[in-house]
Amino acid sequence: MLSAGAWARAAHRHGRRFGLADRGALRGRGTTRAAPGRGLAGRRVRARAGRRHRLLHGGRRRPGAARSRPLAPGRPGGRRRAARPCSLTPSSAPRDLLARTDPSVLSVNHTSRQQVKRDRILAAATAVFAERDFHQVHVSEVASRAGVGKGTVYLYFPTKDDLHRGALEASLEGLAAEVEQAAEADAPPGAVLEEIVLRILRFFWRRPHLLTLVQRYEQRYARAARERRRRVRQAIERALVRHRLARGALRGLAAAFLLGLARAAILEHRAEDRPELYAGRVVRLYLHGLERAQEPAARRRRVVG
Repeated sequence: MLSAGAWARAAHRHGRRFGLADRGALRGRGTTRAAPGRGLAGRRVRARAGRRHRLLHGGRRRPGAARSRPLAPGRPGGRRRAARPCSLTPSSAPRDLLARTDPSVLSVNHTSRQQVKRDRILAAATAVFAERDFHQVHVSEVASRAGVGKGTVYLYFPTKDDLHRGALEASLEGLAAEVEQAAEADAPPGAVLEEIVLRILRFFWRRPHLLTLVQRYEQRYARAARERRRRVRQAIERALVRHRLARGALRGLAAAFLLGLARAAILEHRAEDRPELYAGRVVRLYLHGLERAQEPAARRRRVVG
């Protein structure tokens, strides 16, 4: 019979071949046996021991042995997995599968989420820049108001200048849309023109420095600025033509004249003045000239009557 040391040396020498490096002595040799390992040889040892026990004890399970688990069909050696609950209806299952597997659908969903996040950042930046000047605004405040991290803001707008330019573009696009909407209103000509001028005055009333900023921006990005000016001018021209105030080649000059008067009101108003008051003055000066615009309201009503 081999000693424990001799058996350990033999087991270590032949362990890689037979998987017996840490299992103790062979049957009938040595005094101790180590637990079988977890490899293939270990599973074979446990299987032989289980068969021997069942033959000797009439099929009873060994004390302390784990219960056998049913194997999944088609998966030798695997465990049966519980079925996952499925909440899809037959009609929604193909659509949901397409939404999760089609690359084009995945790309559209990802792009739409990015656009929503970018619009949220732009809306927050527009509100913050409307409250304070450029140098008083911190990117962290924009991120906090948009509900995103500061790094996310820099992911969409690498610099603060880019963020400010994006907010300015979004604001000018909104202003152009408001002017187009006001020009299509079903109202008398004076009321339509006054609403157009009022939309412009309200945008720049507390921020006259934006006029200079917009001019610099239009010089740097001439193509986008030219397209936006064209939209505003054409909206005013359509209103003038619809109400028979200008026609032909004169309508372009008439629209530019109205925008120029609005710009003068933005630069020359006093701090206590209201944009609604100046919008009426601008339209009266535009429609009736300087002499009629200075007449008292009562006299104008008497002349018109």
